[in-house]
Amino acid sequence: MTKWYMVENEARHMQQVVLCLPPEDQVPSRVTGSLIHGAGLMRQQWAGVTLFMDGETPEQSGPFVFSKANNVVDLIEGRPTKVAFSFYHFRSGGVLQIFVYVDSPEVKARAGYPFITENTHWPENEDTKKLIPALLDRQDLDVCFVADTQSAPCRGQFGLRVTIPDDCRVALKSQWEALQKHHFGIPASQRSRQGAMRQFESENPMEENPVLDQPCPACSGKGKSECEQCGGKGYLDECNACHGDETISCTCEQGETQCPECAGSGQKALLFGLLKPACKRCAGTGRIIHADCQGKGVVTCTKCSGKGMVDPCPACSTKGSRTCAECAGTGRM
Repeated sequence: MTKWYMVENEARHMQQVVLCLPPEDQVPSRVTGSLIHGAGLMRQQWAGVTLFMDGETPEQSGPFVFSKANNVVDLIEGRPTKVAFSFYHFRSGGVLQIFVYVDSPEVKARAGYPFITENTHWPENEDTKKLIPALLDRQDLDVCFVADTQSAPCRGQFGLRVTIPDDCRVALKSQWEALQKHHFGIPASQRSRQGAMRQFESENPMEENPVLDQPCPACSGKGKSECEQCGGKGYLDECNACHGDETISCTCEQGETQCPECAGSGQKALLFGLLKPACKRCAGTGRIIHADCQGKGVVTCTKCSGKGMVDPCPACSTKGSRTCAECAGTGRM
């Protein structure tokens, strides 16, 4: 069964569906000669594109994902690969980026960055309207690696093929539909491919891998898990003074106390026993807000310092959580 996962990055306005392609799924390249395409693919050292091929059946015609890998074929063949369908909901429109990422330390050591190719799809582009639905309807996902040789450009090198799980296909189609709804919900006059790509570039620094790791299932990507010893409370026992409420009753009467200026009469005494109509401090009520509780009628429990619990948990040092053992606190697998 093909492994896959879905991850969200709100800061990048993106939902990503990632399929994992192990080296064991390597197959011969579907490109037997040269893949002749646009100048972008032909001119660049690393590049990606999604294309139909000539064929009588969908199995033969695709579409297929192509990844050009000049000068690094020997370093990526036999390495784990990920194909990430990244759905970006930008202000100027929706963008689908298909990334091919090969986990090759040798490539990173030589080039200074990992092997990644991308190809961009704009929802209202006529080719995209045909390619993406057909790609998501296919039983298999085919990635074909090509490279320039001395004899010809973009010659087929090797391929990877995995079966798309049904639940993964459902997720892909759901995300594609949501992206289209977002895109066409923006007035046509405000949609801009250039504007969307500018936002993509600003939110996705070159030095960061756009293919996100799988969130750790043990901690849901948080890097921390609830402390088992204290149940996430940080303390072992409930305070018997406030019974976990964190506050106790104030010594006042419903948040008020007798006004010291008029002794509760509401009137200010003057010389010779004469009375002024109303005390200014309590406005004639004879009561003022109690200073300790500020009128709330309760004060912070002094026994537990307002924590509601006593006996700090030694396992988590009152934090209530511990570094996830599964992911060592990274939140990723």
